[in-house]
Order: sequence, then C-alpha cells, then structure tokens
Amino acid sequence: MEILNYFYENLPEFSKFITRKYNITHPKTLIYGQNFAGKTMIISDFLANKSDILYIDFSLMKFDFNEFFFINLENFIIKNGIKYLVFDHFNKEFIKYTNFNFAVDFFIISIDEDLDILNFKKLKINPLSFEEFILFNKKNSDINSIFSIFLQNGNMPINANLTHFEAIKNIQNILKINLSKNEIEVLKQSSNFLHKCVSINKIYKDLKVNFKISKDFTYDAFLKLSRKKIIYLIKNYENLNGQKRLYFGDFLMYDVLNSKKDFKKKLCNVVFCELLNLKVEIFYTKFLDFYIKSMNLGILVIPFSSKELILLKFKSIFKELELLKITNLIVVTISSNEEFKLNKIKCKILPFSEFVLGL
Repeated sequence: MEILNYFYENLPEFSKFITRKYNITHPKTLIYGQNFAGKTMIISDFLANKSDILYIDFSLMKFDFNEFFFINLENFIIKNGIKYLVFDHFNKEFIKYTNFNFAVDFFIISIDEDLDILNFKKLKINPLSFEEFILFNKKNSDINSIFSIFLQNGNMPINANLTHFEAIKNIQNILKINLSKNEIEVLKQSSNFLHKCVSINKIYKDLKVNFKISKDFTYDAFLKLSRKKIIYLIKNYENLNGQKRLYFGDFLMYDVLNSKKDFKKKLCNVVFCELLNLKVEIFYTKFLDFYIKSMNLGILVIPFSSKELILLKFKSIFKELELLKITNLIVVTISSNEEFKLNKIKCKILPFSEFVLGL
C-alpha cells in the first residue's frame, strides 16, 4: 500500500496543452506510440481540471511492481473513490498480474504497438504533424520560417521551441537512455538506408568490421527499433515480399546519426511522417516515392526542379500511373505551384506547406 499511497499523494501536474489532433473518446483507452511523441501530453490535457485520479508511473526504478502491488490495487481504488486510473510506461511483463476490469475510467500508456487488451480502444499517437507544429510556434506567423524550424528541429513536441543544436542533443540523450551502445550502432548504420531499400545483412557486415557483434543481435536490434517505431519500413507495391524502404519516425534522426547531407532524402522522410497521420497503408513503387492505393494517390518528392522537367517526368511515367489506377499525382517541391491534367490523371505541383495542409 505504501507505493499506492505515494502515487495517490504525488500526482503529476496536469495542465492544458496546445490542442492536438487526438481525442480520448473511450473510458478504457490504450494510448501508444514511440517515445516522446506526446502520449503523456495527451492524457495530461485530458485530465486537466479532473479529480480523484490515481496515476501510476511504471518507469520509477525505486519501486518493485510485483504481484502484491496489483492485488492491493482494486481495494485501494474503491477505498479512495478513484474515478480515473492511469498506467504510464506500461509493458507486457505486468499483464499477468493486472485486472483490467476496474470500475473506473482506465488509461494505459505504452510504446508497445503489439499490446492488445480486451475492451480497450487503441489510440496511436504520432509525433507532431506540420499543422500541429505551426500551433506550437505561435510567435512566428511566417509559414516559410516555421517550415525551416520544422526541418531543423524535427517533429517531436519536446523539440518544437528549441534551437537545432538543443534538439540534436535532446535526441542523442533519448537514444542513450533507451538503447544500448550496440543498438545505437545498428541504428547509425540503418541511417545509410534512409529512403532506400534496407539490408539488415549489409548492416551486420558493415558493423562487424569495427565492432564485436553477432548477426542475431543485429537482427534483434533492428526489430526492436522497428517495434519502438524509431524506424519504419514500407513495402514495394509491385513486389510485396521484396525489399522494404526505411524511414525514421522523427526525421531529425538522420541529422543526429549521419554526417552526410541529403535534402531530398530528408524531405522524403518529412513527407512520410505526414502521411502516417492519414492512417492508411503506404507503399513505394519503381517510379513513385509513395503510393497510397486506398486513395488512388501517387507522390513524388522533387525539391528543386522546373515545372517543365516535372511535366516531362509526369508524361514519362503516365502509363505506369494508369496501371496503378492513380487519379491524382502530387509532386512535392520547395516553391513551385502548378496544376495540369493528362487524360483522367490530375497532377499538382505543390510546395511542402500547401501539400501537408491540404491532406
């Protein structure tokens, strides 16, 4: 009971944050997503101005969350008239002890996307979209300036109002806390495959030149990075069992891990992160950076090119677009803005800000 009393008497400060595109609508909700995407911010916003809360943070190392703790939990809830129960940093190891049928509004926060609990509605939290990032930068009204800050700082809420240097240091510290040294090395090697087909075997071969590391560890570490949504993999629509392309959940990660500069790759990662918010399956093809079959939408990322060259590109892949039944092709650029149509396919050339705000 000592642990429960501690949490009951030491609630976090719940406050209203800048509104995001997520709403808790179910009394039993499992909130999940990658580290520092803003999960705790969402629940804090929801609990502001509410009372009779028990907020249990399983990340606190000073406590032993054993079976006895969970046995006492139900009586504690009843005795103290708890209306809102929160399990933060919850993971699968506690499932065997837990009763999920408490007569309270019950919210669980986890990074584990594979966690499924009967009668709980799942709510995935992604890092900031560009539209949300704009709200975090109320002092700046120029959309181009905000976009520059967005590119420099990435899409994590904690980095929205920092300098580029501070944001880099933040991500480095997060990685050091959550990953082992060798797992970070696997992640660094993975960064060489941004917007490319990834080979875990190639990552292993490159690593073993300088590190004592096994193939099994490399594969396990890569799966862990994928499970934590630090990296994402998308399929080739033309060969669903073929190689997958790699992207980061936070596009600042490339700047943190890789000394090379490649604006096209980074912008592709930014576009990918925005597409995640559509909650649709994302593919790539031989001719398209991104293909969303459910929307008959193809996307090309061509930062710096003339309208004339983009038109020629459009015409050169027209037959492939028809075969994919694409009705809309969007070309994401830095500044160009144009629209034209070839037969039944509409092509829009849009600067990034117009593209994402129109999704």
